[in-house]
Order: sequence, then structure tokens, then C-alpha cells
Amino acid sequence: SPWNTSQYERNVITWFSSVQLVLVGVVAYGNFELTGVLRRVGAVAGRRWIWLLFGCAFVFLAIDERFEFHEFVRDQLLRPADVADDLPGIRSGDITMYVYLAVGLVAAGFLVEALRRNPTALVLFGSAVMLSVAFTLVDTLEHDITAEWIWPRFWTSAFEETAEIWAQGLFALSFLAVFRTDLQSLREQGAAS
Repeated sequence: SPWNTSQYERNVITWFSSVQLVLVGVVAYGNFELTGVLRRVGAVAGRRWIWLLFGCAFVFLAIDERFEFHEFVRDQLLRPADVADDLPGIRSGDITMYVYLAVGLVAAGFLVEALRRNPTALVLFGSAVMLSVAFTLVDTLEHDITAEWIWPRFWTSAFEETAEIWAQGLFALSFLAVFRTDLQSLREQGAAS
């Protein structure tokens, strides 16, 4: 049932997360298109390609969330081949999550220029990145480590899923704030013409 609230990946939270990730990707793509318009009218615009990259990345993450791609890679490819099996504290095969995180952090460095135009967007984006780092760490830790924590099920289930949803929402708000700033720039450019 899609309303299963167990720790497994097939539940309403996962469905909502995948829909929300697609929406974040759509907003990023909207910023890509708006940046193109700003360039054509001669307004200052940053790197256009980074928005397309983020749009595609969030749609990929939605597909991963819905169809459990990284779980498949972990369980069917990495664990059987003992790839990154002996990393201290990290569950066997969960290195894929750190690859996603590293790519995202590198790409985030290119997006900062666009985010600086709106301080609110920068704060929202930074908060989303911090939450993403936190839930990735919690999600990939060995169970014997999290079992020692106070309320281990809270951290490995409720916190991880809730932080993921909140991070996605913060990314969306950040991207919408940039869109609003750029739309205002476009209006001002039109008024000046």
C-alpha cells in the first residue's frame, strides 16, 4: 500500500518526496529559461547552464527516489562486489549517497553566484544543503552506531524522512526566490526600455 509508513521506501512519504523533487527540478528549469530571457534583453544574468544541471539533477533524484535506483546499485552491484565495503561507520554499499552529495556540493558552488542576488535565497539554499548533509549522514551510518543513540528509530526513520522533505522544500523556496528576483529584474529592464 502507498500509505505504508514503515521504514521501507515504498510509502506515501516517498511518493510525496519524488513529486516534490520533480517540482524543484521544474522551478530550476524555469530559472534556466528566465536566465536565457534576461541574457537576450541585456540584463545581467549568471551561469545559465547551472540551472539546467540542477533541473536535471532534481528530476534524476525524483526518479531515484521513486524507483530506488541507489538502493538497487547498493544491493545488486556494490555489496556483492564488496565495493567500498570497509568504510568505517558507513553501511556496506552506501557510498552512492556520498557520490550524490559530493556532486551536489560541487554544483552548489557554481550556483552561489545566482543565489547572491537574493540573500533570502542564499539562506534557504544553505539551510537545505545543511539538512541534506545531515540526513545523508544519518541514512548511511551503520545500524550499530545509530542503535546507541537516544531514540534510534526517530533518527533513522522520522528524522531522515522529515529532513529530506524539508530540504527539498527549502531548495524549492530558494529557487523560487531567485526566480522572483530575476523576474523583477526583467520588469525593470522592460520599464527602462
